[in-house]
Amino acid sequence: MEVPRSAGAAPEAPPRPAPADEHRHPPGGEQLWNESWYFDVISRDQRIGAYVRLGLTPNLGLSWITAMVCGPGRPTVAVVDGQAPLPDGEQLVVTSGDRQIELNCLSELQVFQVRVTGAGAEYREAAALLRGEAGTPVPVGLDLTWETAGQPYAYRRTTRYEIPCCAVGTLRIGDEEVALAGTGQRDHSWGVRDWWSAEWMWSAGSLEDGERLHGLVFRLPGRPPLGVGYRQPAQGGIHDARRVTAAEEAGPDGLITRARIGIDELDLEVTPLAFGPLRIEAPDGRVSEFPRAMCRLTAADGRSGVAWVEWNRNRSLS
Repeated sequence: MEVPRSAGAAPEAPPRPAPADEHRHPPGGEQLWNESWYFDVISRDQRIGAYVRLGLTPNLGLSWITAMVCGPGRPTVAVVDGQAPLPDGEQLVVTSGDRQIELNCLSELQVFQVRVTGAGAEYREAAALLRGEAGTPVPVGLDLTWETAGQPYAYRRTTRYEIPCCAVGTLRIGDEEVALAGTGQRDHSWGVRDWWSAEWMWSAGSLEDGERLHGLVFRLPGRPPLGVGYRQPAQGGIHDARRVTAAEEAGPDGLITRARIGIDELDLEVTPLAFGPLRIEAPDGRVSEFPRAMCRLTAADGRSGVAWVEWNRNRSLS
């Protein structure tokens, strides 16, 4: 699948987000208007990864807390609450029962701190999350800081931006405490988000020589797919992707078994290492499966790297 970007004599420099965009935005009137902050990281030794999302749906009066920890040979640990209250005022602090998430922008477009505490669930089989099954209760704590390690990138066609980062901090799962340091990504978006009307592949990663990558393929029924992305070489600079491709295969359990991503001339084989998946149910009963995974990248030019990759697979469109 090929997704061409518009051609021109000389490409414009990619836009940058405004520092004020790090904070909350006035909501639109749509029921599914959403504002979300995503954070992910993979450790340097590729043994553990984590991601966190806070999503606000003010017209439904709800927040959605998600935190996942996984790794090769490890169980997936999830803190998920889709019925949390909205935060008070402008602070990004949400408390729901014994769960709490706190996001602090310490320096706009530079440093963001993320803390999550409370009741989680452990899954020996990650696909059980896609089936909506309950896991084994376990207390969870995350205290991580994302620091910008590249150029912030704003989308041209929608209100969203991506920032390549390094992340450092601690994870606590039951009696286990893990010091984590690695590469990652964070993004922030606001606008209507209907998880059940489209499918997509989203990815953000880094290669061993320091290049940072981002690629998205958005698939609406009956329309050509839309591709967005960038490459940021280790020596600096940023280039809008002219072409993004994506293909993937899923196993019977709904988890992705193999995938490929192309960003311009760079061809990447994607091997999932561990999963932090979600089952996403709409108020009207529609279901999307969201097999997000920490992955190994193998480039056709011989380089290797890591990435978090997500696939929104809409069961109502199947």
